[in-house]
Amino acid sequence: MNSYWSILLRTVLVFAGGLVLGHYWWQAPVPPPAPPAAHPVAVKKNLSAFNYTAAAAPSAPADPGKNFGAKITTWNPNSAVGHILATKTGGERLLAIADLVEQTPVSQLADLINQVSSCPRPTRRDELLECAYAKWAAVDPQGALANALAMTKLNPDEDDNADQVFMTWSGHDPQAALAAAENLADPDDQHEAIRFVLNNWNPQDNPMNAVTAAQNLPESERNSGLDRALDGWGVQDPAGALATFEQVLDPATHTRLQASLFGYLADRDPTSALTALNSLPAAEQSAENYGAIFSRWASQDPATAATAALDLPDGSPRVEAVQDIAASWSTADQSAAFDWIGNLTGPEHDAALGKALSQMIATDPVASSAYVNQMPDGPARDNAVAQLANVETQSDPATALTWAGSVQNEQARTNAVISVIQQWAQKDPAAAAAALQSAPIPDNMRQALSQMLQQRAAAQH
Repeated sequence: MNSYWSILLRTVLVFAGGLVLGHYWWQAPVPPPAPPAAHPVAVKKNLSAFNYTAAAAPSAPADPGKNFGAKITTWNPNSAVGHILATKTGGERLLAIADLVEQTPVSQLADLINQVSSCPRPTRRDELLECAYAKWAAVDPQGALANALAMTKLNPDEDDNADQVFMTWSGHDPQAALAAAENLADPDDQHEAIRFVLNNWNPQDNPMNAVTAAQNLPESERNSGLDRALDGWGVQDPAGALATFEQVLDPATHTRLQASLFGYLADRDPTSALTALNSLPAAEQSAENYGAIFSRWASQDPATAATAALDLPDGSPRVEAVQDIAASWSTADQSAAFDWIGNLTGPEHDAALGKALSQMIATDPVASSAYVNQMPDGPARDNAVAQLANVETQSDPATALTWAGSVQNEQARTNAVISVIQQWAQKDPAAAAAALQSAPIPDNMRQALSQMLQQRAAAQH
């Protein structure tokens, strides 16, 4: 399949679902079109997902001063493309666009792009442009990029087409794509293009080349470039990327990327990911890394993940692990998650319960109210009540204030009540001011908050 097919099919999954996709995906591939005479390339089949590859990397950047056939034409709703965009919907439209692009020789893609460039419906226009530029870039990335840059000059709203070119180009010749990205004149365009190239680096081209390329970036972009290169590599080969990520020196990027890579590894084999993490020095066995593994593990097999988490040593990694399991499990099976949490003790119980209740309160305040009502007094209940009051404020501030007033800890109760009153005042200042008079908070806080509400009401008038 061509690179543009893979992009298109991801979109079809959203719009049309598996039925339409299954119908089309298994059709026999169409032979690649002949390349345009102006940009001679050799076309060959590739064992990767991309059927079209350029034979040689262009040594010079695309010349934005050349037109490359780009122009804005008057929209014709009666044209073939106009008929498709006006009459087709959803997956049917996407498949019709794909057929039209497939039947259009590369040498005529510029004309097709010109036709659709003035379509008054941007979303439908972008679907065709994405597909057309992906096909063009798979055969002749230099010409596709030059056309995309020229079209952006003619119509600044069309500023995403070069991104599509670089996404496709990096799938079959990432080093040439990176060279072209680095040669873009506009610094913002250059930065965006480099990001696309490093994120979509073809894994058949040694991913270490992407890391090397990122190391050669200017110092201000080096760490973010390494982050993107290794993150893209991690999707394909997390173990290989983990062995190399130490080259990221920025502490915050290093921490985030390491956790991300352990998450990718856990997607494939959570047991191996945990073994790999446990083999690292103690300083690398952070709560973030354990959380990354167990959140992915819990989405696959929460019961097994829960058993493994309780085998961890006491401390923050174990607490982080049970929190992430609780969050994932309570979303998938609330009853089973709360049964498991009920058997926990100590800080693990409080952390897991707090996370699960956060999920439940956000999605089902009614069930949350019933659960919180039967909880014993204590910090866990106070935290849950404060969260519930915050959510209820959006729909029923009077009930939310009652909840906030039931918090046992005085400081936590004051904070919860003030939060409800402030949110209530944004919708109904008079009702909030009246409720404040009997709210269970210290008199000095009541007076200060009352003055603030009066000042806000005066400013609004």
